[in-house]
Amino acid sequence: MKFIEWGSGLGVVTIMASRMGFEAYGIEAESALFYHSEELAERWGPDSTFAHGSFIPDGFQFNPGAGHESIRTIIDVPDAYDALEMEICDFDLVYSYPWPTEHHLYRNVMNEYAHADSILMTYDAHEGIGMFRTSDL
Repeated sequence: MKFIEWGSGLGVVTIMASRMGFEAYGIEAESALFYHSEELAERWGPDSTFAHGSFIPDGFQFNPGAGHESIRTIIDVPDAYDALEMEICDFDLVYSYPWPTEHHLYRNVMNEYAHADSILMTYDAHEGIGMFRTSDL
């Protein structure tokens, strides 16, 4: 199974996924976090792959009418999928930590770009863990 972490930060979850047997990827827009994740992966998860950029695809349209209330996620940088030579539809499991007002945004990205059997797994301090199959969003 192919796993991707949107906003992978230091890469810990992506590294854990690779150690659990997933083909694991992480995308991070913050340069310093991206470089730290690569350093951690060298020691703890050499099969992990990280890319610098946005996890929001370049063609995605921000639309407040579709429930995109506000965005704290960095979207003003190119997406990282070209660097991975992959697209969202190539992943079976997408993991993320959406900001509280961004759940609709993440689900809409999945609806538009993921394959029907992909799973979006989220963690939010208020809502806990959520799992959604793209076909059910």
